[in-house]
Amino acid sequence: MSISAALILESGPSDRRSKSLLLRSPGERKGASFYNPDCVTITTMEQKLADTWDIFDSVVYLDESLRQEGFEDGYKDGLVSGKEEGKEVGLKMGFQVAEELGFYQGCVDVWNSVIQADSGAFSSRLQKSVQQLGDLLRKYPLLDPENEQVQEMMDAIRLKFRILSANMGVKLEYKGYTKSSAQGMEDDM
Repeated sequence: MSISAALILESGPSDRRSKSLLLRSPGERKGASFYNPDCVTITTMEQKLADTWDIFDSVVYLDESLRQEGFEDGYKDGLVSGKEEGKEVGLKMGFQVAEELGFYQGCVDVWNSVIQADSGAFSSRLQKSVQQLGDLLRKYPLLDPENEQVQEMMDAIRLKFRILSANMGVKLEYKGYTKSSAQGMEDDM
């Protein structure tokens, strides 16, 4: 029995051409099916490399898609936690600023009460300074936290308070809410 061989180019996956060797017995028709058990496929080295790269492409694509999915999930979680943390920091900073402004306003109120009770207690220069500090406190934008001049205004208030207390000859200084007194209040509750 003699076998004839024919090299046939056929289209393979991804429009790559693979070379097949079709073995036929002499009595077989030329239009025989490619699924013939006598059909043997010979794969070239280029095709093997291309198929190997296809495997790596799918791994790289999977890795890239998982990385992108992880990035998107992390970004969403970061937005949520960032807003929560921003809210906490904003409340803390707002409380600290309000507490400091309250300290200065309390001092101004006490000094104005002294001036009303005894106008000769402070010189006219000190009375004017107390009035200027009160004006600075009233101008502070409590309801506009995005005002760009907030820090400059706070610095001006602090400076005016230091000058005023130095001119009065008293050692007043805002030190904030100390940890020991905060812990004492929590223990009392």
